[in-house]
Amino acid sequence: MIAPSRTNRALGAVIGSAVGDALGAPFEFGPEHAFSARFPRPGHGGEMCGGGGWDPGEATDDTQMAVLVGQSLLERGGLELPDVFRRFQRWAAAEPTDIGPADRGRTDPRRSRL
Repeated sequence: MIAPSRTNRALGAVIGSAVGDALGAPFEFGPEHAFSARFPRPGHGGEMCGGGGWDPGEATDDTQMAVLVGQSLLERGGLELPDVFRRFQRWAAAEPTDIGPADRGRTDPRRSRL
């Protein structure tokens, strides 16, 4: 077996995180046991189902913001916080499906310190 490259491992981590995020998004803020009620048979029901305001497979703000950080790291060759912040501001201005109040407050250009 050939060891995966660092790039492939990083890509796998991002994709795995995004898939897990999309699978769990419909249940993130729901009542306890909501997943078990919807999929009562163990081992069945891991498909992208949507719900809770999310389309099947839709990425949440967590994944969307992680992708923005990754894009910045690749394009800038390292961590450049002002660039990440500008990306977050553009993303927030585009009115994503979900943006938490804390993220909205942090991306408000009137409150920027970067």
